Amino acid sequence: MKFYEGQKLKKVYWSGDCSTNIDDDITVVMENGQMDLVPWALVKSDNRSIKINLALADMVELSEET
Repeated sequence: MKFYEGQKLKKVYWSGDCSTNIDDDITVVMENGQMDLVPWALVKSDNRSIKINLALADMVELSEET
């Protein structure tokens, strides 16, 4: 799956430190660095904001807005 800056996601499923499914406001942000343009899911809810590397996601559901 190819991701792009500003893309909206419906859900991101991943294992590891966080074993819950996230279905808040999820937007793809592209990071520059050692690996150019690495896609991350920026997850925002009322009381938190976290980033998940999409290379580590088990499954991603696209939003109908995309």
